[in-house]
Amino acid sequence: MTDKDIPDEWDTISEDQIKNNLLTLEISNKLRELKLLEEEYEKLEEKEKEIEKQELNKTDKKIKEFIKNEIKKGGEEINKDEEKEIEQEQDEEEPLLLINFTKWSYNKIKYIGGGKIENQDLFDRLLNKLNSEEQFFITMTDDLLERELAFHTTNKQWRDDIKQLEQQYKGDYFSLLSYPPMLGGFLLESIWSKIKERTEWKSVNILKCIYLAKTNRSLLYKHNMALAIEFMALEQKLLGPTAKRLKDEEDLEYKIKLRQYEEIMQKRYENEINEGIIKNLQQVIYTNEGISNNLNRINNSKINEINDDYNGGGGSDDDDDDDDENYSGSDNDDRSYCSTCDGSGSDYNNNNNDDENNENNNNDDDDDRMIEEIEGDDTTSTSFQQSDDDEADNELDEEDNRKNKKEKLIEERKIKEIEAERIHKENEKRKIEAPPPPVLNILDKIIAMIFSKLTIVQSNKESHYQMLKRLESSIKETWIEEFGCLPPNCLWREEQ
Repeated sequence: MTDKDIPDEWDTISEDQIKNNLLTLEISNKLRELKLLEEEYEKLEEKEKEIEKQELNKTDKKIKEFIKNEIKKGGEEINKDEEKEIEQEQDEEEPLLLINFTKWSYNKIKYIGGGKIENQDLFDRLLNKLNSEEQFFITMTDDLLERELAFHTTNKQWRDDIKQLEQQYKGDYFSLLSYPPMLGGFLLESIWSKIKERTEWKSVNILKCIYLAKTNRSLLYKHNMALAIEFMALEQKLLGPTAKRLKDEEDLEYKIKLRQYEEIMQKRYENEINEGIIKNLQQVIYTNEGISNNLNRINNSKINEINDDYNGGGGSDDDDDDDDENYSGSDNDDRSYCSTCDGSGSDYNNNNNDDENNENNNNDDDDDRMIEEIEGDDTTSTSFQQSDDDEADNELDEEDNRKNKKEKLIEERKIKEIEAERIHKENEKRKIEAPPPPVLNILDKIIAMIFSKLTIVQSNKESHYQMLKRLESSIKETWIEEFGCLPPNCLWREEQ
């Protein structure tokens, strides 16, 4: 009780009244507290109602937004499908050709202005011929594409392409030409769709769908190349690690060839050095012994004899006499030494024997004449005797000639063999001098075949080649990322 605040006027009031007043005061305080609690409760209820209303509004808004979004999505999908169909109808590419009729007609067809061309009849005949016969169209357009008189374009790109070509070939008349509906037994649409068809590999798509499609080659070539590239990529994907091993084997094979070439070149240099040393030693020995001049003369005489045989079927008698005089009496001459030592005879002895035989024959003839004049009646018997002597001499001469010819043939054969061996060695040296060419990967070859026939702007040649170089490295890097390595060359088949 003491804790409560008691008014001062209660001092004169009795205790009972004080108690009653305190009770009423407590009751009033509690009632106030209850009212406050009720007011707070009501406020809380109002807040909860507001929160519920807000949440309901939010959910309503979400539902409404969801419904609106679904309606929008459905409408957008419908619109997108319609737009796609429209775009597909608008974006359907059709391959076309731009032909340089001026160059094709050897400057007979020219544009003269006002929508007119010179030699209109020739132009119309060429167009009719191309459009009437499929085989003629295929063969002629292939030839024009190879001669850079025809260029690939499409129904979307031809205006820009023809402006570029007219700037590059000033004064030439270009005309647009469409393909026939059938090419080589295939529909034009199926051929073009296969070239432009995308695959699961980015590198193949870049190579095939973009650059192969716009290269200046025939559609049948592009179709076959597209199939070959896809088949090669698919086969490498199926092989997996085996393709990597095949590629490593090809690289190892080239390294082995390069190592063999280095070993052969090293041996060759060693042999040349050794041969040079041996020749120098031989020359020193020959000069010290005094026989180098004789050897040189012997070799030169043999070579001259062979050349005479090749040129005129044998040397002249004057040359033989000169040679005999040069070699007739020298003690240091190897040829004269060999001729005296050889039991079968040589050129020197044979020539001397021939001269002696001729002198003896002349003397015999003179004696025969004298005998015939003296004896007169014995002409018959002497003629028989003379004929026998002549036959014996002729037999000896023929035998000597056969021996001489045989010896010459043997010498010529040996020299020919030596010369043939020298030529063979020189040819082998020329072959060895060239190192084995580096193995070009099949992907590099495909890229080269495609990039080599792209249209080049003459004013930007350098930038064009730089771009192609970057593209090549990008395609190869992407191929390695997708397949693990470059394709081994064995995957490419010629029939593709």
